[in-house]
Amino acid sequence: MSSEEAIEYEEAFDYEAPIADDEPVPAWHLEIIEERMARYEKEGFPGRPWEEVKKELLEKLTIRMKS
Repeated sequence: MSSEEAIEYEEAFDYEAPIADDEPVPAWHLEIIEERMARYEKEGFPGRPWEEVKKELLEKLTIRMKS
């Protein structure tokens, strides 16, 4: 495939779907958002810092590469 063909192929799938601003958000979506926000406000963010995760993954990878 030539670079021109590749660009045409990519452009064929490179679009943004229109957003319907007048479409109401379903009530069950809002309920889920409210539940998650309440849990976040009560418990905070349960995630871990990227540096911590990265360090752990690198340690595991190093151990596997040595085996």
